[in-house]
Amino acid sequence: MKIAHLHLADGYNNPYTLVCSLVDESIKYKFYSGYGSSGMPNSLRNIQFYDIVNGNMKWLDKSLPLENYEDESIQEFRSRIIQMLNNSTHPVVKEIKTQVTFTN
Repeated sequence: MKIAHLHLADGYNNPYTLVCSLVDESIKYKFYSGYGSSGMPNSLRNIQFYDIVNGNMKWLDKSLPLENYEDESIQEFRSRIIQMLNNSTHPVVKEIKTQVTFTN
């Protein structure tokens, strides 16, 4: 099940894609360059997280979550990922729908 499909950009406005999925009861991430599915894979450690403390940027040694909080919904987990990324070197540019339906 796809949890999140996000388009990101770095400080130079280079495009990236992050896909978060639930596979065999484990959270898996795919992070690659570009917005197409044939982009070059990147390490999740290329995403650097920060916090602003007293107007100063403080770099954090953290990574994207690999487990959810107790009683956390998929939407809450997705929102937590987006909030983390928006305080990183690769903020979210666009959230892509994870559920697509067609009409006849």
